[in-house]
Amino acid sequence: MAHIGICCYGTRGDNLLMWSHYADSHCGVCLKFDVLADPIAYFDMCPVTYSRDYPVLARLDEESVSKALSVKADVWAYEEECRVFTRSGQGSKSFAKKSLVEISIGAKAWSAPVEAFIDLLDSDADYEHVHLRQARVSNRSFSLEFTAY
Repeated sequence: MAHIGICCYGTRGDNLLMWSHYADSHCGVCLKFDVLADPIAYFDMCPVTYSRDYPVLARLDEESVSKALSVKADVWAYEEECRVFTRSGQGSKSFAKKSLVEISIGAKAWSAPVEAFIDLLDSDADYEHVHLRQARVSNRSFSLEFTAY
């Protein structure tokens, strides 16, 4: 199993809890991808199933293990997670530049990452289609609002 890697994706870039839990308490970034622009990279994407009970493995084959690795406790259902499994092991996941369509900067991000993304998007013509936006916590509701750069 050491050769299996898992890349996790959420379906909503404005999920307040996701920003709190996975983006370093709003200091990180969220990348939005067009999966149809890089179908090979996302071909095996499958939604996570949320359950009260642990999965039961009837067999120890690839399909059963993949199903078991796609189950999480139902308290995490707000994540609306999808996963892609790779056979190249852990580490970074490559993607076609054309599939990256948006970068959202966290509401508490330092200016250095913002400037780095602006420089990247300005200097690489392959990313000219990418939208950059900054999150801020709403003053009116328990939500995030985004401003384009």
